[in-house]
Amino acid sequence: MQKIYLDKKTSLHEVSSLFERLGGQEGVTNIVEGMYAKIFNDPDVADFFRKSDKGHQVKKMAAFFIYTTGGQEDWDGKSMKETHQGRGIGSRQFERVIDHIRSTMHELGHLDELIDELVNRLDLLKPAYLEED
Repeated sequence: MQKIYLDKKTSLHEVSSLFERLGGQEGVTNIVEGMYAKIFNDPDVADFFRKSDKGHQVKKMAAFFIYTTGGQEDWDGKSMKETHQGRGIGSRQFERVIDHIRSTMHELGHLDELIDELVNRLDLLKPAYLEED
């Protein structure tokens, strides 16, 4: 079996959780900050956040990503359905956010395998986000 390397020293198979493979808290936070830098300036999705405290939004999403990737066992925030209910989020907007995650991760130098693994986890939650389709 060929090893896939995160960097010159660490094999993807030597690190257990996706959270660790993404670089731990710092790595996940960098992804979320980069993603929101794009989202807050994207006319297709920025309106969903115009009334949000942007710093709080980044902090909550970083905590959610940490949970989703295995960096913490419990989630003490609202459910995704409860959080996004009534916001009018459709598939197009969800996919725009996924595009921003992918491009941010590429810019940060993440391997396609890691990007796909995170996106696949987030795709499982897609029904909780969508208001309409």
